[in-house]
Amino acid sequence: MPLADIASYISVLQLPSMLYFLWSPLVDFWIRRRTWVAVSAAGAGLLVWTTLQWNTLGGAWQESLLVVALMLSLLVSAALGGLMAEVVPAKLKTRAAGFFQVGNLGLAALAGGGVLYLSEHLARRQFAAVCALIIALPGLLALTIAEPQVASSDGLGRTLGRIGMEFKRTFLKWEALPVLLCLCAPFGSGAAISLFSGLAPDYGVSVDQVAWINGLVGGLLMGLGAALISLLKFPEDIRPVYAGVGLVNALTLGILLVGHPRPVTYFSSVVLYMISVGACYGLFTALVLKLLGASGKSGGSRYAIALSIGNAPIYYMTVVDGLGARWFGVKGLPGADMVVSGGLAVVAMGWFWWERKRGIVVQLGLAGEEA
Repeated sequence: MPLADIASYISVLQLPSMLYFLWSPLVDFWIRRRTWVAVSAAGAGLLVWTTLQWNTLGGAWQESLLVVALMLSLLVSAALGGLMAEVVPAKLKTRAAGFFQVGNLGLAALAGGGVLYLSEHLARRQFAAVCALIIALPGLLALTIAEPQVASSDGLGRTLGRIGMEFKRTFLKWEALPVLLCLCAPFGSGAAISLFSGLAPDYGVSVDQVAWINGLVGGLLMGLGAALISLLKFPEDIRPVYAGVGLVNALTLGILLVGHPRPVTYFSSVVLYMISVGACYGLFTALVLKLLGASGKSGGSRYAIALSIGNAPIYYMTVVDGLGARWFGVKGLPGADMVVSGGLAVVAMGWFWWERKRGIVVQLGLAGEEA
């Protein structure tokens, strides 16, 4: 496929991740969330297997099947969020969030790299089967989780009423506003990752090196950062930690800003940036789980909404970084990101100090409830 067609194709495949809060409420109905994980993963794997039976992926039918497969895979994400809120004790939610991001970032990078390798060494039908199994089999692990009850056993009217009440108690309270603002903050957004390749030539870095550091190695580095979060202990209110790690993430771009334009400068900054982004992603997921508190009848729906809120910084920081590069050149990209995200991290840490001094109560959990 021509490069322009690939770019257009991928832009369509990115749409479900921005809109999946529209269909994620399904995981709160009819069957257990663990069953939703297994069924959705199996369905996505089957659709990928079907798509790869064609000689090309460029047709409308093939792209449509992949879009539906992505929609199903995002149901897996929503169901897992509800499951973590339901079965993970409050004191272990940060650890669970870290391990979740280890898979989301590190293992996904390994799987992606492995798929690219196998695409050159397997016959097409064998390759299709392997891809389907990589997607479907891990979903079966969810069936081993001791989920205490069916996601929704009440009537539709009562369930919708309960979901509305839980939504208000989670998102539409003044006590929740400081946490929601933290989710919207640019700490460790990772927006610069997609733009690092544009800086590489100015630092003497080759295309192949960019592909490795931004691809497989980058995913593993982010997984390492998330793993560190899962192994450390944190206070109940992790917002100051989140802002602090976000400040560290912003400062890693200072290496690009003040360093001499050569490969060692690029790699030093990018490696540290990737690790700290992974740590921020783990803390973000933990913050979402703490905001949700008890899973209730709407854990999957509220988890998807919170993630949609958290996706906003990726988009607006991409705009900020792009404007920095346009206005100030090569150094403008890391400089703009560092000033905006690092500056807001400092402001947030000052706010958290003021909260403690004034004794302000912040909602962490569904109206004080925790699983």
